[in-house]
Amino acid sequence: MHEYLTNRGYRAILNASLLSGIGDSLYNIVFIIYAATMPFKSLAVTLAAMATSVPTMLSLLTGSLADRTHAKTRHMVATRLGQMLLFLSLAVMILLPASFPLFLSLLLINIVSDSLGQYGNGLMLPLLHRLIPAKELNTALSFQSATSSTVQLVFQGLGASLIVLLNHNYALFGLLNALTFLLAAVTLVFRKKQLKQAEPPVTTGKSQPVIGNIRAVLKFLAGNQFLFAVILFAMLVNTLGSSVDGLMNITLVQEPDLWLRDFGTTVAIINVVFSVGLIFGALFAKDGLQHLSTFKLLSLLMA
Repeated sequence: MHEYLTNRGYRAILNASLLSGIGDSLYNIVFIIYAATMPFKSLAVTLAAMATSVPTMLSLLTGSLADRTHAKTRHMVATRLGQMLLFLSLAVMILLPASFPLFLSLLLINIVSDSLGQYGNGLMLPLLHRLIPAKELNTALSFQSATSSTVQLVFQGLGASLIVLLNHNYALFGLLNALTFLLAAVTLVFRKKQLKQAEPPVTTGKSQPVIGNIRAVLKFLAGNQFLFAVILFAMLVNTLGSSVDGLMNITLVQEPDLWLRDFGTTVAIINVVFSVGLIFGALFAKDGLQHLSTFKLLSLLMA
């Protein structure tokens, strides 16, 4: 909190990240509600749930590109403006008659926007390392993570309620999302000078291709069996978690008797409960589980 109040560059990055997180959280929950209104609602909800995993799968690529990008501040602003333009396009397209090609186009906008967000977050990390003293870095990053989780929790709940208040006006909702990304870009522009000063120096040596970076990472993992096993188990856990989320949404679409008022409210409540669990898990680290080995914890999760 001290760094947030006193460090203008860090405050600008955090505020921009929170505004982008608001846009992502609002749209992700509302898009699932929109998918449930399609004539092919089971397939639409399945694709919408799967789409949220694609940017994460591409994070290795977007992270590598972010590391190789010069003029990081300028690209951070351009990324947010790009997301704004995508949602302006969505606000226009969503007014068209519902069809499968239209739904796929809107789904692609979601994937591209989230991937741009991943890329933008990757651009921020090197700046944070240079803006914040080493002894305060862990605290600042933890504060950023906690606030991001809280924003996601709050706006997932608000998203389902807000779309009802807007009488399911998805075009207007798209414009609101575009506004959040515009505000994120403006926030970064206001502190452009401090952020540019924090950019790492440009290296003149020949950079390794992205594919080469990925091969180097895989080679390193092959030589570290423990780390490879941990990552493999983590991937399996996340895969199971993602599949449960998708199956839950599909089941809810097909079983209206399970709804709490309506489909959107039910999905929002479930997501809020999961988010609360994540926050409590982060807050109460000393719960006895810290005495278990990594493999025992992973086995418990997989059970």
